[in-house]
Amino acid sequence: MRAEGATEGGTTVTASSGGNQQAFLRRKRRTAPLKITHIITEADLLGGAQLNTLFSLQFQQRSHGVECIVGNDGPLREQCERSGIACAVISMKNSLATPVTDVRSLVKLVRFLRRSRPDIVHTHSSKAGVIGRIAARLARVPVVLHTMHAMPFNDRQPVYVQRAIIALERAMTMITDEQIVVADTLGIDLVKHRVCTPDQVVTVVSGIDFARFPKDYVDCRRSLRDELGLPPHAYVISSVGHLSRRKAHDVLLRVASALIPDHPQLWFLIVGGGSLESALRAEIAFLGLTDRVLLLGVRDDVPRILAASDIFVQTSWQEGLSRSLVEAMYCGLPVVATDVNATKEVVRDGETGFLVRAGDHAAMAARIKELLADSRLREQLGRGGRAAVSETRTVDAMGEALSQIYERHIARYRRSSSQSRRFPLGLRGKY
Repeated sequence: MRAEGATEGGTTVTASSGGNQQAFLRRKRRTAPLKITHIITEADLLGGAQLNTLFSLQFQQRSHGVECIVGNDGPLREQCERSGIACAVISMKNSLATPVTDVRSLVKLVRFLRRSRPDIVHTHSSKAGVIGRIAARLARVPVVLHTMHAMPFNDRQPVYVQRAIIALERAMTMITDEQIVVADTLGIDLVKHRVCTPDQVVTVVSGIDFARFPKDYVDCRRSLRDELGLPPHAYVISSVGHLSRRKAHDVLLRVASALIPDHPQLWFLIVGGGSLESALRAEIAFLGLTDRVLLLGVRDDVPRILAASDIFVQTSWQEGLSRSLVEAMYCGLPVVATDVNATKEVVRDGETGFLVRAGDHAAMAARIKELLADSRLREQLGRGGRAAVSETRTVDAMGEALSQIYERHIARYRRSSSQSRRFPLGLRGKY
């Protein structure tokens, strides 16, 4: 497994933000502009995978032709169109087995790609990753790549489901030119489960658009608290994420129940939407926390909310690498997060935040209590977290890393084509 920017000999080179954009614009392009198609299942929310896709499209738009295919309508399509990026909706169901719908989606995707004739198809998320890659090969697209933003299988699934998904992902690797993961831990897990070999997977960390973040945190803190009716000196703990089972917001509510009685100036903000919103509202009311735990829904000003917070918490039992966690660290917030998947790649326990075992609400409450009692500790962890993410997790660093991958595969494809080694149906996916 490599981090992109790695040399052919395997030496990892970490991209930094300084001069990335300028270097990219100055560099003489070795290939003609490419046509790149991104395919992702869900557009009705702007989570980590969607923002990763959007920022990739916006970066690549500077030098290449780009387009996006989404499985449903929503904010991602709207954001693409605001950026001047063509975005088509081809229905895809985000469920494990919907064979009739999946076949229809596949046929529509193949027709679209045959008309569009992209040089590269880059898929994201599980369902689009399967249907999109098959469609790309049937449409004879030269290069097919897939980004895995989170593991599609986990130990909480029934064994037969987990084995079926692993087998499917192994089959998909056979028609994929390279697997991209957003954290080293994900690549290690893929190799461990024999989904791919180390030389078939590369790490490209997700880029964050830090330009969206407020410059004046003091004014932002004051204005948001006024907007939400919070006291000026309140301690605010925020959590950002899709309201789904794997995010374990029930754990966060148990933490709130344990802390609020002894901390009258403590408020919790939960940002995000999802299928569990009604259930969470009912649970908050049942616990008598309606005035102290605020469900803010989907917001387009997450950086502003983070800038107005004091502590950030992540309670998930499964994550790829949480974008909101990295954003909170950039805002200088001390974080308390569950030690799952790739979280430990950015949260070093005791240095840039605290890690606790997933589901251990007592340990999380204890760490938060420790932070509430020690302003110096909050500042120390906040400074450490900001330093850890502010240089290497920019949009330009991600975009440049992806550009290197694209150019490498296109160059190999063109060399192999000139030697007449392309297979008629393109099903092998190895040029």
